[in-house]
Amino acid sequence: MDLTDTPNPPGPGGTSEELFALANAVAAVIGGSVAVEDLDHRVLAYSSLPGQRIDELRRRGILDRRVPDEPEQRRQYREVLGASGVVRLPVLAPGELPRAAAAVRAGDLPLGTIWAIEGESRLDAGRRTGAAGRCPARRTAPAAPPQLGRTGSAGP
Repeated sequence: MDLTDTPNPPGPGGTSEELFALANAVAAVIGGSVAVEDLDHRVLAYSSLPGQRIDELRRRGILDRRVPDEPEQRRQYREVLGASGVVRLPVLAPGELPRAAAAVRAGDLPLGTIWAIEGESRLDAGRRTGAAGRCPARRTAPAAPPQLGRTGSAGP
C-alpha cells in the first residue's frame, strides 16, 4: 500500500486535517515520516509526503492506527513525556530508523506526542545554535495543543 495515497480519515471535532498538515509540515523540514499521537498511543495523524523516510514499525502504527504496546516503547513514552524538549531515541529493532520525539502540552498538561523518523535534518535543528525560529519542533508544536485537545483523548 502506498501511504502517500491514503486519505486523511476524519477525526473527532474535524481536527484531522490540521493535525495531518502539522505532521506534513514537520516531515517537509526533516525529511522523515512524522506521527502525531494521543496519550493512549493512538496515531491521530501522520505525514504522507513522497520520498519521506519510513520504516516497518511506522507503517504498522499507521495502518493499525495505534503504536504496538511493548515494554521498551512504554519506557520511551515516559521519557518523552518527562522531557522539556526533543528526545533522541535508540533504535530498538533491526531495520528501524532513528527517531526523535517531543511531548505536546497545553501549559503543563500533556496532550500527546510528535514522533519523527529523522532524515537529513534533525527534529531539533537550529536548537544547538539558539535559532528557535528554525527548529521544526519548536515552530510547529504550539499549533498542536488546540487540535489534540479537541480529539477527546483520555489522559494517562
